[in-house]
Amino acid sequence: MRSLMRYAFLASLCLLFAAGLLVSPLGERLRAEAARAGAAFNRAGSHLAQGFGLRAVYVDGRVRQDADSLRSALGLALGEPLWRLDLAAAQARLEALPWVATAQLSRRWPDMLYIRLTERIPFLLWQHGEKLVLLDKEGKAIAGQDAADFAFLPQFSGGDAANHAAALIAQL
Repeated sequence: MRSLMRYAFLASLCLLFAAGLLVSPLGERLRAEAARAGAAFNRAGSHLAQGFGLRAVYVDGRVRQDADSLRSALGLALGEPLWRLDLAAAQARLEALPWVATAQLSRRWPDMLYIRLTERIPFLLWQHGEKLVLLDKEGKAIAGQDAADFAFLPQFSGGDAANHAAALIAQL
């Protein structure tokens, strides 16, 4: 118990000494030096970022998805530090595009972002009410596509056709 009290006393003395040091003239000099060191660190970081800024984006696997919508979905600027890129958020934005099934993003040091896309494959046309909807093999609609461009695909109709079309085609 006595040694515990001794440690508590020593810890209190250290805290009092540190508090006194920070409010003294020496403490002001220490704070000023710390601020200068922090500014120098930030300048060094910005110089380092210039060497690792995004200069190129390489996309592999793009066939139908247009490049402008890819650029827009990425939302990245050239020169942006490569290590600051939020790859998970960019991946989610890409996978929300109509033709993109999956997207894999990776940094290629020192200055490139590599994107591997797997596009959805048009599988059939589904007549839903008065309109034709393009579906992939999983029965998911590929939005914003002109069905006339895919007139060669099998066409199904009915309220539940999208859910059962893949099994029917497999049996044929």
